[in-house]
Amino acid sequence: MSRIGDLARLARQYRRATLLAVVVAVAIPLATAPPTQGASLPVNPLLSAVVLPALPGHTRAEAVAVNDLGQIAGTSTPGPAPSRAVLWSGQTATDLGGGHASGINSRGQVVGWEYLGGYGTYVQQPRLWHRGTTTDLTPPGSGLVVTSVVNRDGVVPMTYSASPSGYHQERAAVYSGGTLTPIEPPGVSGPHLSLTVVTDRGVVAGAYLPMFGADSFAFRCEAARCARLPGPAGRYSVSAANEKGVLVGTAEGLPTYALRWDGDRVSALPPLAGEVSARVAPGPQAVNESGDVVGHTVGSGGLTRATLWRRGQAIDLGAPLGHQSQAVAVNDFGDVVGWSEDGVGQRRAFLWRDGRSTDLGTVGGQSSEPVALNNWGVIVGRGVAANGGGQALKWVVAPLI
Repeated sequence: MSRIGDLARLARQYRRATLLAVVVAVAIPLATAPPTQGASLPVNPLLSAVVLPALPGHTRAEAVAVNDLGQIAGTSTPGPAPSRAVLWSGQTATDLGGGHASGINSRGQVVGWEYLGGYGTYVQQPRLWHRGTTTDLTPPGSGLVVTSVVNRDGVVPMTYSASPSGYHQERAAVYSGGTLTPIEPPGVSGPHLSLTVVTDRGVVAGAYLPMFGADSFAFRCEAARCARLPGPAGRYSVSAANEKGVLVGTAEGLPTYALRWDGDRVSALPPLAGEVSARVAPGPQAVNESGDVVGHTVGSGGLTRATLWRRGQAIDLGAPLGHQSQAVAVNDFGDVVGWSEDGVGQRRAFLWRDGRSTDLGTVGGQSSEPVALNNWGVIVGRGVAANGGGQALKWVVAPLI
């Protein structure tokens, strides 16, 4: 089936699910920021807000990612015992196995890792969970393996230490269909490597930070052939990419710059007027297919302001709780989620749509932060419950379709 056909089918399924949610959901009052000139947001787009259940006998849970089928990946923890990776479908939590989930693709494959180290060793093994099967992706002879994303075809980039006795990320590889292919960025000698991006086209991107010296750079790889990405002097990294080849990231320094790459051309995204620096959100949804980028800018006093960059212009998303805010993810319809903080450190999730911010609340807890959203109105996040424990959260809003 074509991608257009897939999206149409998903839209029909989601409309049916949304109508059911409207019937059974309990109305939740929300504080909504005043609209900007010309805003066209419904009074309250929120349909429901729920706490996702931890596994039986567990006390805490955390959601990390959601796909366009509404499947949610995360982790459930039974107090001090080892954690378990979880896949939520609706309100049903499925135990995937020992470890922590870090990402999910459009087919429901979940990527993550399980820490097995002991005294004097650093062993962290990557896992791919799908339909009751666990695949161990561990490179031979490796120790501490780091991976966080998986693309539509089950391609997983990873970095790792060369032995269990070390934790420096000295090597990189891409797993695909049972094969590990080494990734060798140009001019690299020693740690530290990171691979944070993989697109459905198979483009991989990451960064290199030397143990000593200043030759730090970001890079992009296609078919295991890698090239440096141009950037400013000093340390810079990649956060996300879209299928059109746009990459975004951040250059560390004084000031900090938000960066955008179109092919081999790099440009700095401007901070909001009166602010001094800018940073792209550190996750795979920092840029959408239209090229919208989210993150935050920072004023001279150090307070952050949630920011959307659209067609090169910085848009202030506000701070609904009045103190500071950050944007963390954007979907392909231009919906943005982020958090806002008051003067005593409490955070609450918000949705920004068409110039207007909606407070998503804390779902009965002390605080909430979103981490991801899909194209059909599902937002996931983490929160602190009334008793102080961690909880996984899901909000459903009216989708823009």
